[in-house]
This record gives sequence, C-alpha cells and structure tokens, in this order.
Amino acid sequence: MFLTSVLLLSPALGGGNYAADVVELRDGGELRGRVLVHNYDGVVLRQGSREREIPAEEIRTVDALESRLATVLEHLLVVRDDDVRALTDLARVCEARGLEAEAGILFHRVLTLDPDHERASEALGHRQRGEGRVVQHNGTWLRWDDRVARSGDWNDAWELETSHYRLRTNLLLEDALDAAIDLERFYLFYYELFGSELGIHHVTDKMEAHLHADPASFPAIGHGRRAYYDPAARRLVVDASGDIVRPKMLHEATHQLLEVSGAHRRSQQIPVPAWLSEGLAEYAALSAQGPPGRAWFRAGSVASMHAYEHSRAAEPVGLTRLLALGSGDFLSAKDAALYYAQSWTLVHLCMNDADDRYREAFFRYLLDVYAGKGTPAGFKELVASDEGFEAEWHAHARRLAAGRR
Repeated sequence: MFLTSVLLLSPALGGGNYAADVVELRDGGELRGRVLVHNYDGVVLRQGSREREIPAEEIRTVDALESRLATVLEHLLVVRDDDVRALTDLARVCEARGLEAEAGILFHRVLTLDPDHERASEALGHRQRGEGRVVQHNGTWLRWDDRVARSGDWNDAWELETSHYRLRTNLLLEDALDAAIDLERFYLFYYELFGSELGIHHVTDKMEAHLHADPASFPAIGHGRRAYYDPAARRLVVDASGDIVRPKMLHEATHQLLEVSGAHRRSQQIPVPAWLSEGLAEYAALSAQGPPGRAWFRAGSVASMHAYEHSRAAEPVGLTRLLALGSGDFLSAKDAALYYAQSWTLVHLCMNDADDRYREAFFRYLLDVYAGKGTPAGFKELVASDEGFEAEWHAHARRLAAGRR
C-alpha cells in the first residue's frame, strides 16, 4: 500500500497527461511524441510521421512509456498475489500514467480474487444487471462466471492487451495474466540488452501472441514443433498445454523482436542468420528467473544442458559449418540439439567472455545484422578474426559445463 501511494502522489511519477511521451529540454522547452530510442546519445522522438533526433546535451528529463512501465512492473514484484487493495492501487497508478493496458491486466487480476469487485468491474466495462454484473463478449452480454467458463474454448479465448502485445489464449485467466506480464518484462529486458547499444526502435504496433492451452486448438506446422514464430502474421504461437511454457514463449518472442524491432533498419534483405537467431533466442529466454508472472532476468545465465551438449560432443560442429546453417537445419532430429547448444555457447562467449574481448565486435556485427547485412564472412572478419577464436569457443563450453566462467 505504501509503495503505490507514493507512486500516486509523486509529482514526478503520477498524474499529468501521459497520452504522449515528454522530453523536457534544458532551455525550458517541452516536446511531446513517442520516444523510439533513449540512450546515451540522446532521444529519437516520433511526432506524427516525423522522427526527430535530440542530442543528450539538450535534454533535461525524458518521460517515456517504457520507463513508466518498468517502474510499475518493478513495484508489482513486491505486491502479494492476493493483495486486492495493493493491486487495485497499482492499477490506478497505471491509469494515471498512461498505462491503460497494464491497468486492465491488473483489474483482471483483481477479479480473479474478488469477482464482485466494483472498481475493477467498472474499469473493464462491465455493467450491472439485476444483482450481478455482465461483460460483453462476441456481441452478447454474459455473466462474469459464464465468461470465465467459456474461455477454455479457443473460439471464446481471452483477448488481453499490454503496452506492446496483444495476447489471445484459452489458458486459465490467472495463467494468461502471468504470461502477459512476463512478456512485458521480457520486452524490457531485451531492450536493456540490445536497445541502447544498437539504437533499435521501440515497437509501436502491438505484437501478437497466441498461447494454446490444448494441443487440439494449436495450429501445428510440422516437424513436431510445439512453438514457432509466424513472420507473415508477426505472431508467436505456443502450445502451452505442457509444464514448460515460459522458455518456449520467450524463445519465440526473441525471434519476433529480432524481426519487428529491426524492420526500420534493414537496407538489404539478408535474413538473420539461423545460428544467431536461435542462439540469441536461447540466450535471452534462458535468462529468465522466478515464478510465472514474476519473471526477472539474469543476462548470461548458464544453460547447463547446452554447455554439456557442446562440451561432450564427440565431434563438435566447426565454426564455418555453424555459421552456414539454415533454419531448416535446426529441425533435424539427429543434430538439432547440438546446433542449438553450440549456437547458445557462441552467443554466450560473445556476450560474456571473461576478458570482454569479443563483445564490442559482436555488437558491431549485430548492427550489420539489423541492417540486413549479417553474413558468415562478416562475423569472421569482425568477431572471429583471431586465429584462436574457435578453440576459445570450445574451451568456453567446457568451462561452463564444469561450472566455471
């Protein structure tokens, strides 16, 4: 209660018009729009169809959607799952700070605890009918308990929105809300990893995520895949009927972000290399810690299964071969596990080598990838030019498998 009250009362954080992001200038001026990039160089601000670069030395403060979202999600970590009053207070904070989608998520959470909660019901557009409340769904008005009962059918699935995602799922509502929050936390983590250094734009068109609670409703595409990213629909699709859902969801979310966040930068059409796409997806997804709905991320977390797979391989894949793999190679039942493992260890080495020899060069290569120019030759020239690089890569896997860095 104390934390959310402080948020509501703080003039720097609560109140005001948050229909647009605000950049306060040192000369006293104020600019409104959508902050696409905010890093040590300054800000890229979209105003209508125009994008404006504002150098850091001209800026006093920046009030952007992502910074407000990060603050709210951080406070949500210390709110008990069953604390109706604290959840309601935090939902009000979201309303006051232009985070209406997250307010809706939290008010839905309140209804899982107290289906008759008046403030949450009103905020979600429910109406009083007789002694109960009804919600509109597919053109009809249903009692809330009837809406919940129907949600297990994909045709009546939940449709939830966050600041960056549009989620459709027939999971239990509690699980659906956990997934929605974890996706937003992951989005912020991804931009923390790559946004500032690569200068990639924040996503302004909401990305789609479909989580299927049963195999029957899951649209399979062959090769036994239970999760995939559909680039034509810009949608991640997951069979969420098993026990291990979040790693699959976040893996596909990485593929989605790699494509969507870099669309404005591509001057050529060379696709993201398969090893990099899969390696980054594993690196990012397996950084997740904590229970569902309370994800937090430790970049560089060791995926022991991948380290062991690589280090114990009788014949590890050579660098030239790995860099040349296509996406179809990762569907191979025989070698897929080793391809995934070595893609992860290669990304892990580039991001986390003990002497920081490769990270800067790796980010220069990522800039080429985002521009649609990432080639095997480019990686070798920028990152792996040292004659001992490949041996160091295999040694890195052995160190990780042995519990060393």
